Amino acid sequence: MTMIDIAKAAGVSLTTVGRVVRKKGYVSREKREAVEEVIRKTGYVPNLVAQGLKSSRTGLIGHLTVLNPNMLYEQISKSINRAAAQRGYQVLTYAADLEDQNTADLLDELIGRRVDGIAITSNPQLDQTLLQKILVQNIPLVMVERTLNVKRTDRIVVSDYRGAYTAVQHIIRHGHRKIAFIGKFADQDVENRRLNGYKAALRAAGIAEDKTLIELRRNYGVEEGSAAAERLLELPSRPTAVFMTSDLFACGFLQACYRRKIRVPDDISLVGYDNTLSMMLSPPITSVSLGLDDLGSDVMELLLSRMNDGLIEGRQVANSTSLIDRGSVRLL
Repeated sequence: MTMIDIAKAAGVSLTTVGRVVRKKGYVSREKREAVEEVIRKTGYVPNLVAQGLKSSRTGLIGHLTVLNPNMLYEQISKSINRAAAQRGYQVLTYAADLEDQNTADLLDELIGRRVDGIAITSNPQLDQTLLQKILVQNIPLVMVERTLNVKRTDRIVVSDYRGAYTAVQHIIRHGHRKIAFIGKFADQDVENRRLNGYKAALRAAGIAEDKTLIELRRNYGVEEGSAAAERLLELPSRPTAVFMTSDLFACGFLQACYRRKIRVPDDISLVGYDNTLSMMLSPPITSVSLGLDDLGSDVMELLLSRMNDGLIEGRQVANSTSLIDRGSVRLL
């Protein structure tokens, strides 16, 4: 069964069948339904390989994400998938296992699949050599969250400094002065921006930085959040509020509070980051949300424009943040 056969059976032109199959272009409701009925009856499946050979494009976008318990990466994937589908593309997603260090192998796989563009989300194993393998193939590339400044590549950077600053400012406005910070060791720009946003909010309010209230962990995780909580809650004068740079930390902190019969927000106030788990916790936690609805669209717009002009200069798009207040900060 070919598209020509479909056209004859449905009594329409070959062009009309192509528009229905590719979901591009206008087709009247009557003709669309006629084509779709023939496709249902015959079980026709388009030959995507043949289409790719004719157009020199595969209709595939490669997305390399990372294996991580943080649901943020799942939400980023959904946003990219949704935006790609709206533009007639499918997404081939691979998740890198950072412990196995298989990032290079997965990039080779995407290149071998002849994808039309590649998005890479938050992979700390990226280096100039790996990126050049993509660029020499003239494949458009967008890096999301953790990025490198490389010629002829585009970047989407989260406004982490502003997100952290806004979160701590919210705590300060509720009368808190003894505010702790839980984050990952500042070994990359993402972590640096979050820590610096916290410190800047304190300075702006005239609050002296207290290093005993800054808890840096090796990884994002529930266990890390719980361990950080145990140390902070043992302080002779413990904090009245805590800002955490991941909802995973907030999960662990709440577990420690439960063990100690410490109530949130009555006994201590909490604010999380990334807004992935905070709404499901008990009690729900105020958290910084990333602009994920726009992120997928930004990725696709950058990729599509570079497909049309691969020589344009690299661009950077700022992904905005917003604070979702769930009442986990008590007014002092």
